[in-house]
Amino acid sequence: MPSIDLDALRRWSQTLGDQIAEPQAFAAALKGQFESHSNRLLRRGRSLARHGALPSWNIPAAMLNEIEAVILPRAARQPEAALRLADHLWAIPWLEEKSLAARLLEAAARPEASHMRLARWVLQTPDRSLLEILARHAARPVRRESPDLFRQEILTWLGERSPAGRRFAWLALREWMDETPSSAALLAFEVLARGMREDDPECVRSSQAVFAQLAASQPAELLRWLDDLPDRDTLFIGRRWLRGALPSLPPEIRDAVRARMAPDEVGVHREG
Repeated sequence: MPSIDLDALRRWSQTLGDQIAEPQAFAAALKGQFESHSNRLLRRGRSLARHGALPSWNIPAAMLNEIEAVILPRAARQPEAALRLADHLWAIPWLEEKSLAARLLEAAARPEASHMRLARWVLQTPDRSLLEILARHAARPVRRESPDLFRQEILTWLGERSPAGRRFAWLALREWMDETPSSAALLAFEVLARGMREDDPECVRSSQAVFAQLAASQPAELLRWLDDLPDRDTLFIGRRWLRGALPSLPPEIRDAVRARMAPDEVGVHREG
């Protein structure tokens, strides 16, 4: 893997930016640069990838950062060209190209365009790292400009049979809670009990993270939610889920959760 000449990379990125309206030329130039700066032994190919993971060039993060620093402002100025380029890059089965497609969708800042593409892209994405990028970046125009639509999107994805759809829903809700908890909390309380019934480990972890976010941002409301939670959830259905959420909770919420569970069943006892 050759070392990165940042000055040369910036000049090259400027030239690449001039091709934002030429998706095929852009993608070819990007592939050539990735090939010349990746170590073949470190690439994550199809045969070596983890189950569900996309092939990856495994190039230095500094290189991606420089490319995005040039391309994304241009995408904001040329949203229609950015959307066409995003569609072209998304069709390439490599993590870096798909990740850049998600960032272009964010930069174009067209909520309806993001909504339409996410409806397709999420179900085509078994790779968790890419789902996280979609939730953080590609969904941001909808999250910021059309919160009611974003809320409906999350509810729709939570009803998906596909694990990818439900994983995206919980990741998207996490991002919303991070960005504007006052807007996201109502939906989080509405759907949180679904996390207890999840059988997908990634959905379980993400829903527990949402629980911890609520504990940090809405502690009084969360305590009321716990008080209203049916016994069948705290003692049976959600017992393991609640136990897994305990380590990330502040002490007062952790004590309230413990009080709602049978200590001898969960293996957790009050200290002192």
